[in-house]
Amino acid sequence: MGHSRWLRLGVLAAALAAATHLVLAQPPGGGPGGGRGRGGRPFEVGKVQTVSEDGKTITLTSEVNADAVVTVTADDQTLYYAVWDVELADVAVGDVLVLRGTPVKIQVDQVQVGGDLRELLGFGGPGPNPPAGDAAGAAPPPPQPMAFGMVNGTVVQTNPLTVDVNGLQVEVQLAEGATLTAIARMEEPDIAAGDRVFVGGSRPEGADATTPLQARVIVADSTANGVQLMRGRGGPGGPGAPGGGRGN
Repeated sequence: MGHSRWLRLGVLAAALAAATHLVLAQPPGGGPGGGRGRGGRPFEVGKVQTVSEDGKTITLTSEVNADAVVTVTADDQTLYYAVWDVELADVAVGDVLVLRGTPVKIQVDQVQVGGDLRELLGFGGPGPNPPAGDAAGAAPPPPQPMAFGMVNGTVVQTNPLTVDVNGLQVEVQLAEGATLTAIARMEEPDIAAGDRVFVGGSRPEGADATTPLQARVIVADSTANGVQLMRGRGGPGGPGAPGGGRGN
């Protein structure tokens, strides 16, 4: 693959099984992404148009700014990653998976049939799917989907795919159309015109999207359909074109 072993395998699945401990999964390398802070938008996604000879200045067509051409500046502290498609067979025991999707099972500590004592006492209802209507004999409201979640854990078994999440064994169920990708640090920066990239960094306070983005991390996306950061929950624009293919 051109990488000794990816640092972290990201399985962007549309369903999780038995995920009762949901945590925000950080990107590889301890989380190069960052919050918005007080500056302008701290990220860009788009197709690279030009790269300067020294590689420090990149222009790209932004997917999050109406196809505007934006400038990205890099320095010696900028981190470079590649993301590419993998198969389920590539997943091995010991890999760290970053999972995104909808919990479809729950490990419960208490079951009440017919109603919720907390709701009767005025402490709040049972959540998105109450067991009965407001009036006697009334039909319950239509079910609502369970919350979209994120979780990360270490693979302890591959068949069925099972990860350890803070000591809890979670079996992962991949939905139809689930995507599997891997991400790893580049040994050397390798960004060229035509690549689709994600850039995280910072802009000065009060800056708009026309102000160059100082890159803290640049991720080259060579997946077939383009990685979506918020698949299923809206996100920063459409998939765009796949990258230039140097992820593996």
